[in-house]
Amino acid sequence: LTSLDLTGLSGLQDAAVWQVSRGCRWLRRLSLAWCVQLSDNSFMQVGKHCPLLVDLSLRGCVRLSDAAVVQLAHNCCYLAHLDVRGCDEVSQSGLDALALMIPSCLVLFLDNSNSSKRK
Repeated sequence: LTSLDLTGLSGLQDAAVWQVSRGCRWLRRLSLAWCVQLSDNSFMQVGKHCPLLVDLSLRGCVRLSDAAVVQLAHNCCYLAHLDVRGCDEVSQSGLDALALMIPSCLVLFLDNSNSSKRK
């Protein structure tokens, strides 16, 4: 399995993501967009167990923080596209850290002024 779309599974819990990430180490594309129950632990587990990710959508994952973004950048060196639109806990400093670790990664996010930004 190299691609998995779990978009909109609002009841998805951390334990399920942990199992998926451990069992799908070859994932290249993953969407957890709008999985609003997930915590940083889920995103860190994805980074730890899915190092080959190229495309990751975390859009609307309101509990995603800078710490998880940095962990993802540290473990997923092939990451080319990260969607964090609607992730209000992700700040410019987290995105700057990601840009330092993976300069070629395109990050989509909206800041508090609702203007689209790319890094």
